[in-house]
Amino acid sequence: MLFSALSGGTMPAIGSLVRARWSHLLHGSPLLHAALAFESVVDEVILVAGPIAVAVLVTGVDPMAGLVLALVCTVAGQTALALQPGTEPPVADAGRHGRGTALTAPGLPLLMVTFIAAGTAGSIIDLGVVAFTEEHGAKAASGWVLGLLALGSAVAGLWYDARPWSSPPERRLAATLPLFTGGTLVFAVAPGVAFLFPAAVLLGLTMAPALIAGFSAVERYVPRHRLTEGMALVTTSMGIGISIGSATAGKVVDLWGPRAALGWAGCWAAATALAGLMTARRLRRATPAAGEREHARTG
Repeated sequence: MLFSALSGGTMPAIGSLVRARWSHLLHGSPLLHAALAFESVVDEVILVAGPIAVAVLVTGVDPMAGLVLALVCTVAGQTALALQPGTEPPVADAGRHGRGTALTAPGLPLLMVTFIAAGTAGSIIDLGVVAFTEEHGAKAASGWVLGLLALGSAVAGLWYDARPWSSPPERRLAATLPLFTGGTLVFAVAPGVAFLFPAAVLLGLTMAPALIAGFSAVERYVPRHRLTEGMALVTTSMGIGISIGSATAGKVVDLWGPRAALGWAGCWAAATALAGLMTARRLRRATPAAGEREHARTG
């Protein structure tokens, strides 16, 4: 546990750094939406494919193989990012902008709660699916179910990426999160393993659009000199949710069974939709930071 804590505590927020760089490089361009969408699709695929790849290596090659793969990917990815200083956003002038924090940006605390709840629901689904398939004597099917979930998310993200959106991100967030809740609840009423496959596709189709809308809201409403911090806070919130889900799902499975765990995920998904609606309501009354920057630049 100590080494796990040290590993997590020293891991840079790569996703946040990459999204902040995209926002810097493509600010004001219609390509920014596509870049943030693609980044979310990649995140979703990695979150599902990574554990599957590690499990295959641990069981089929060597118990240390999974850790070696994680170490190699981490070092290679961080080094590749560090070797691209030309993509870094300029350092903000502390004297000009003051110390402050991104937490004062409109709606950001509520958006963090939304991502915590979403991460918790998604993590419980992952563990609940494994327990459900094992209970029904088809544990090997869990990898295929989770793979379909990742595939559905990737397809939805790419479709979402290819469309020009005129509506603000908070409106899209409010529209997609109830669908995410519905997709999660489908797992809780699954009569058997076969039903998990269409349920995974349905849930996957709602995940990426919700995450993309959330990160787009950060880019729109967090001041530019606090953008990296804002992205990091939201990404960290998702990680906190994943930790909560991992910590509670096993306990629920042991006490009440896999179906109860999937129902527990549905409760968190409902909390996600509620927090998302509150976030959207707050952001509708806010002035976009991007608009303020453009006004200051042209005024």
